[in-house]
Amino acid sequence: MGLRFASTTTYFNPLLTILGLVLVGVMAFGRAYCMTYIAERKSRQLVTFGPYSMCRNPLYFFSVLGGAGVGLLLQSIILAMVGAVGVYIIFMWVIGHEERALSAHFGAEYDEFRAQTPFRILPNPFLYRRGEMVAGGNSAYLIKRTFWQAIIFWAVFLLNPLVEFAQTYIPPVVFLP
Repeated sequence: MGLRFASTTTYFNPLLTILGLVLVGVMAFGRAYCMTYIAERKSRQLVTFGPYSMCRNPLYFFSVLGGAGVGLLLQSIILAMVGAVGVYIIFMWVIGHEERALSAHFGAEYDEFRAQTPFRILPNPFLYRRGEMVAGGNSAYLIKRTFWQAIIFWAVFLLNPLVEFAQTYIPPVVFLP
């Protein structure tokens, strides 16, 4: 099951497309939702409620979902796994740097947050604590920008037919299941 990169052997699975669109959609809305809590607070206040009470990096969790969604949009379960794992690895490196900076900036408050919220990326809904979303100021712009950044993931879906067309003239090198 998946895309075979050749014009005569193309396989299209609508289920993979639907799942890919759902994952990329969840990523877009999830990242925008997270921004409603952290926009404009990022360097002034440690946000420990809302999605940030379930895991320390919910923005990155939603990005991992988007990485998997892109692979599914390309009709490949292998690319979905590579996309998710690739995004995860990149963000784990970023998280290491961010955690050192947050610990230096917020000190004991961040250490307590780490103890209360043990998971870096995988959310635990049982830890959810309510809190106020950001309103006014520049937050609407930041939320909108986050949503539009997610549109880039959907653009991959539009590139797939171009790749197919190009492969009618360039022989494929790899066939992925």
